[in-house]
Amino acid sequence: MKEKIIDLSLEFTRVYRQMKDASAAMREAHAVRTLYPGLLLPPEEGDMYAGRMECHYARDLPLDLSPQGGAQVGYVMFPGRFRTLEDEYPHRRDEIEALIEFWKTESTFVKLREEAPEDVYSYLMETGIVKDDEGYMRCDDPARPRGAGFISGCADTRTAGIMVNFTRAVERGLPGLRQDVERAMAKNPGRRDFYEACLYTLKTVDLCLEDYAAKCRAAGRDDMADILCALRSAAPDSYRAAVQLVIILTILMRTCNYGRLDIALGDLMDADFRRGALDFEQAVRQTIGFYDLLDECNVIYDSRIVIGGRGRPHPEAADRFALVAMEAVRRCHRVVPVLTLRLYDGQNPALFDKALDCIGEGCIYPTLYNDDVYVPGLQKSMNLPYEDALDYVPLGCGEMTLYGKGVGSPNSTTRFLKALEAALHNGRDGADGLLIGEKTGELSELDSYEKLEAAFLDQVRAVARREIRAHEWNRERTGRDCALVLHSLLLDDCLERGASIYEGGVRYFGANTEGFGLISTANSLAVIKKLVYDEKKYTLPELVHMLDVDFEGYEDARREMLNVDKFGNDAEWVDDIKRRIEDEINAIYHDIGLKSHLHYYTVANVNPGGITIGPYVAASADGRRCGEPMSLGNSPMPGTDVSGLTAMLLSCARSPADNGGVVTNVNISRAMLNDRRETVRQAFLAYFKLGGQQLNVNCFSKGDLEDALVHPERHRNLIVRVSGYSARFTSLDAITQKNIMERTLF
Repeated sequence: MKEKIIDLSLEFTRVYRQMKDASAAMREAHAVRTLYPGLLLPPEEGDMYAGRMECHYARDLPLDLSPQGGAQVGYVMFPGRFRTLEDEYPHRRDEIEALIEFWKTESTFVKLREEAPEDVYSYLMETGIVKDDEGYMRCDDPARPRGAGFISGCADTRTAGIMVNFTRAVERGLPGLRQDVERAMAKNPGRRDFYEACLYTLKTVDLCLEDYAAKCRAAGRDDMADILCALRSAAPDSYRAAVQLVIILTILMRTCNYGRLDIALGDLMDADFRRGALDFEQAVRQTIGFYDLLDECNVIYDSRIVIGGRGRPHPEAADRFALVAMEAVRRCHRVVPVLTLRLYDGQNPALFDKALDCIGEGCIYPTLYNDDVYVPGLQKSMNLPYEDALDYVPLGCGEMTLYGKGVGSPNSTTRFLKALEAALHNGRDGADGLLIGEKTGELSELDSYEKLEAAFLDQVRAVARREIRAHEWNRERTGRDCALVLHSLLLDDCLERGASIYEGGVRYFGANTEGFGLISTANSLAVIKKLVYDEKKYTLPELVHMLDVDFEGYEDARREMLNVDKFGNDAEWVDDIKRRIEDEINAIYHDIGLKSHLHYYTVANVNPGGITIGPYVAASADGRRCGEPMSLGNSPMPGTDVSGLTAMLLSCARSPADNGGVVTNVNISRAMLNDRRETVRQAFLAYFKLGGQQLNVNCFSKGDLEDALVHPERHRNLIVRVSGYSARFTSLDAITQKNIMERTLF
């Protein structure tokens, strides 16, 4: 019952107070023990694996220690969840209020802001940002008009970019991991406290296995109980046991992404096949059982499982897992997991063919990534040797990190179209005139297109410097509170160095900013270049005035702006503008990262922020009205790619690879993909050969979306890739539905 959550929160707080003077690692290890195995529940009928919890952290847990508690990190508190418990248990209101008051000032999220140096704090609490009624979370100032906002924000303090080395966990098992810790402690006795915290945490894992085994035995599930008991004393010896261990570790780590599971699980699946303990149908059912638990969690912005790609030690075994994983996705037809296929020239073609089978049935997965572009691109942008770049993995929304070797959390956002808006207003907001950026010149000074582009890049450069300071502070301050002990234990080099993620243990500690509206920015610059600087139809002050009044009285001019070539039509002059500014932006972030205390700093062009942040951006020269959505990721603005699939892919293939991740959305009709499969297959392969980096492919029949609006009950399984995440179409808000419907259906 939920009342137990109150008791666990009280015990969690008591232990935290008691161990306040202990090391971050040891305090964390003891705090986690207060939650587990207390939160674990017995299996339900039909479950393939133990993994149910009384209260799931992603939805309900009001107090936690997490790398990614919503937008927070470390010790996190969700007042709203406590308020719900107050309503359900009014006789415990005083206890709950005491918890809220304590954690209001003790949460890592709060301390990170309140203790920030002035230059960081002024960025975290940017112009136009206010605290909510709790004084706890930040939000946009509702007093500002539509279209008003800021260029860059840093709402998150999470360490989201973690994909631990599940391969090591599966190969070593719980006993092997203990031995690894003890061996490292003998070599590095000066770090004994960190190692003791690791051992204490592994004991918590063991207690969870013991507790789940007892619950399974009581529920009559001896098959599950036997696996759980065996995992306490040995590494997994079967595919099912390996999946079970991954699930248990995931629960305790709060990890939201799973990384290269074909490497971690493929060998055991292959061994099961070879000894006759598993056939294809059984493997699919066991994998669907895994997906069932992921679906229960429903972490739609994450839940990445990566298959394929270079650098797999045993590609045949990994391919077997990949084919099973895709078949399970095809049958499930769900939003999660976000199955991701890495492709490369010379890879087993059966994987790509199977991917097209899945996509052709409207499964949207797997998303497709191109190793032949990403590996060398990330070598440059993340300063990596080839061997480490091979372990790239996309995060939930497509930002790049490294499997088992690093973290690169996307904690800040850059609104590129807002930066252009600031450049056109000498650093001021186009909607309300507040100073939101650098003073880069009055309009009279921007007497050439080159000067305008330079002013825009100066705005980006200024916020990038502020962002990197916030990322550095995030790492420094978070490390005082927590160590993410179990994560550190499963990331390369932390054990050998005797140090947590935040203390320099992990091989690569980087950062990533999420870029929004880049295509809208390139389109706007193209319009200004053509109509102002080249054809001189309008002066720059005249055009900016039209934007400031949201085109009121200037409909003919707006139509002219809409009719200028746009990205996605193989118009090289527009694509060149987009590529040039993206090259410059990538170079800005890379150079600033090199001068920081981080291993790398990259910018991704990935997220659905074009929709959610559109209301905070004034009208733009591409013809977009004030507050309307911006472009999503590396995709054309909906309805502007009017020259066909080939032209759209050619434009997208010109995007530079030296970035922190891109997403490209394409809508293909089911008839085209299934009736003209070879044509689509060759088009996609040519796109990747020409340098295309990534594809999210939506596949549905003409009229499906329109009918879903009228009869949502008929289309509950209509799943779409929004941009960085997927969702059931009928569950989306009206603005997002409209955006998807306006995308060109090829």
